[in-house]
Amino acid sequence: MALVGFSRSFEEQWLKLYESSGTDLAVVQKTFLNTSVDERVGEKLRALPAVAVADPIIVNLMDLTPEVNALVYGWLADSLEMNTLTLLQGRPFQDDQPEVMLGEVLAENLGKKPGEMMDIQGSSYRVVGVFRGGSALEAGAAVLPLRQLQKLSDLGGKVTAFHVHLRKAPGQELDAQRHSGSSHGD
Repeated sequence: MALVGFSRSFEEQWLKLYESSGTDLAVVQKTFLNTSVDERVGEKLRALPAVAVADPIIVNLMDLTPEVNALVYGWLADSLEMNTLTLLQGRPFQDDQPEVMLGEVLAENLGKKPGEMMDIQGSSYRVVGVFRGGSALEAGAAVLPLRQLQKLSDLGGKVTAFHVHLRKAPGQELDAQRHSGSSHGD
């Protein structure tokens, strides 16, 4: 029973994560937690007429200390996933820099604040921000620049998945505006 409850809760949190970022599809190879997709697939996805955005991501479970392991995400600085985070302290990371942002629960558990250094599997990173995420999976997680996590995880040219945002069908923008009560005025 406990295992079923855990798996349902885990699934609900992944759905919250996707919903908060507006992700319509996750493109993976095999199963989500055991996937490695060539980063060049992104070019093919972005060329599809229905695709507005295809952001590469990495998701990895890592030991941050002997007592603490956590989900570590690798994103691009301009990834739509960044829009789901509420920055509580500090600033967002810069692409390709050895910087990390911590979810508020993870920052508290590690006793880390912006400006401090931390080691992740033998590499040093400056904590630049503490955030509140759209799901519990982000609250206890770390976010690194995509290239930094590729290097750290020995995943050169590979990602876990692409989060795909589809283009709105003609007329959907108008329907969304009508439902939100916005108007164009006279």
